[in-house]
Amino acid sequence: MMGAGNASASLYKTNPNINTFGGSKKQDIPTRVGIDAWANYGYQTNANGIGRNKLFIMNQIGGVGVGRSMFNTSYVQPRGLRKIVDISDIAYWDGVQHVLKKNVTIPSGHSLTTTSTFTVGQGTTLTIHGFFQSQGHIIVQGVLNILGTHHHKKMTIASTGSYIVSGSAYSSNKSILKTVIDDTETDVADVTNQGIFNVQNGGSYTNVFTFTNGVPVKKQQGPILIPTISSPNLSVIFTIDEGGQFINSDTFINYYGSTFNMNGTYQNDGSFKHKTTMTEINGIMGTFINYGTLTLSIDNNYYGLIAECSMYLVEPSTLTNWGTITIDSECHFYSCITWTNSGIVDNSGTIFINPDNQIINDADFKNKNIIEIYKGRFSNWYNATFTNEGTFIYTPPCCFANYGTSNYQSPYPCYD
Repeated sequence: MMGAGNASASLYKTNPNINTFGGSKKQDIPTRVGIDAWANYGYQTNANGIGRNKLFIMNQIGGVGVGRSMFNTSYVQPRGLRKIVDISDIAYWDGVQHVLKKNVTIPSGHSLTTTSTFTVGQGTTLTIHGFFQSQGHIIVQGVLNILGTHHHKKMTIASTGSYIVSGSAYSSNKSILKTVIDDTETDVADVTNQGIFNVQNGGSYTNVFTFTNGVPVKKQQGPILIPTISSPNLSVIFTIDEGGQFINSDTFINYYGSTFNMNGTYQNDGSFKHKTTMTEINGIMGTFINYGTLTLSIDNNYYGLIAECSMYLVEPSTLTNWGTITIDSECHFYSCITWTNSGIVDNSGTIFINPDNQIINDADFKNKNIIEIYKGRFSNWYNATFTNEGTFIYTPPCCFANYGTSNYQSPYPCYD
């Protein structure tokens, strides 16, 4: 803290309050012996001091520069929080990219924009309550927590990273004004998840490019390895919590070994390629709406095992199909619920209809391999078409009901 009156000191390292230096601007109480100190204009000018009654306070807590405050848990700088935050204000530039090295929070009503490559470093958390627009490649090695809004282009979630959405996020190709010299803006908004992707209750994510959950798995050569040990996607987890929503408007790929947990809503308007396995425990338990193409397939027989591609629909899930469902050979589709096909189903794999459940075909259904009805029911509805080029396996009590067009005569017809 500076004392009152020191604003008039004009010499470096000058103490204006002693009788040395200070020149004609001494600022202590001038002598009054034989002189009226306030009668002379010169005394009033030189001794009274300009700004004598001003108080100066230095910020000794906040420090200089972003993130220097001893109380810092969010983006703070001495001049106050700007509404539009530049990435250089919160992240370190290493000559190639911006790297976040400490926890930062962008409050509601504020926005963060970057067009460079930006890495959320391992062990750090970036929390967005406001708006975050990343036009360059964003790499998540730590935690990126979206409680507000995030529009992004290319994004990679590392094996150590977590991308959590309880606000709204969108993979966008919208251009913005380029303002930095380290510009790496890209026209793609592909997402590669090698860690944890989670849409929480109340959150919404929209994919308009290619979203890959895991990485491709090459066919194993030589002795068969144990998948649970050798798969490169063991730590890859995709989760939609109850109350969360994921909308796919382009391409979504589940690679072998990755985990797909769906308790919320998944709406597929594009192409969903499922190349991994599920169980009744981590199957689809939410709402799956298909307006595009859902394909169960494998690129190759990774480990020489049976059913290296499977999907489970379990209670209390619902499936609405207005698009196309294609089940390739060596893939299993477990229907533990009752659902209606209003689009196209093309089965070259195996479909299981579990007890007390049924599949209702209201459009076009083709079986080229196996449909196994285990104490369940298959109904081909009015004006619908069912074509069988494969095999039915029945475990009574079960039945096949035909009210539409079909080339198949079941040994277990329904009588109702």
